[in-house]
Amino acid sequence: MNKVFAKISKIARWLTKDDQPVLLSTIGLNGGPRSRYMGAFRIRDTGEIFLISPSNANKIREIRQNPQAQLIFSSKDCKRVLTLSGNALIVRDASLRRTLYEETKPLEIYPVFDDSFGLIRFVPVQAEYLDINISNDPVRIHVSRD
Repeated sequence: MNKVFAKISKIARWLTKDDQPVLLSTIGLNGGPRSRYMGAFRIRDTGEIFLISPSNANKIREIRQNPQAQLIFSSKDCKRVLTLSGNALIVRDASLRRTLYEETKPLEIYPVFDDSFGLIRFVPVQAEYLDINISNDPVRIHVSRD
């Protein structure tokens, strides 16, 4: 396992431990930026981050059109911020969708597993971490899947 991805995943999990939402930004259907708050559904040590969404949501259509996306995690006081840039993909694999659904049971949002349960897989390519308790300069990390 890549230590950089494990570190990024650890920071992301720490910043979302109190159900702190993440900001997902995509390229809108009109070509402009679109941002919205979401919950991080699953964060893996590989750096992959899974988000859930209604399968008919605009963000799903936007990602299909252009997979470039950004996720921003922050502490409640915004003194620590992790920005991930990369690609978002719509998960079509039914067994992976079902496995992640069964592991986390998002029953308040999706009481039954069906086609309305959309799953987004975000894969980071670049990361920046800012902790103003340490420095006002963000640490830039280029991540690679090689």
